[in-house]
Amino acid sequence: MNKGDKIGLVGKNGAGKSTLMSIVYGLYQADSGKILVNEKEIKLRSPRDSIENGIGMVHQHFMLVENFTVLEKSST
Repeated sequence: MNKGDKIGLVGKNGAGKSTLMSIVYGLYQADSGKILVNEKEIKLRSPRDSIENGIGMVHQHFMLVENFTVLEKSST
C-alpha cells in the first residue's frame, strides 16, 4: 500500500465487516490480534485514537443528523 490509498471492505451479510470496521475505528475493542500503522502496533481505544493515526471511516448510516420523515424531507 502507498500513502493516500483508499481501501474498501466487501463481503456477504454477516461476514463481520461492520464489526471489523468498528474495531479499526476504535468503537469496539478487539479480543485478539494487532493493528499496525506504518509497521508500528497501535492501540485504538476511541475514534479519536483512530483519527490521530490517520484512520477515518464513512459510516453506512449517516450519523450526524437524525433521520427525516417523508414530510420533513419534502419541505427542504
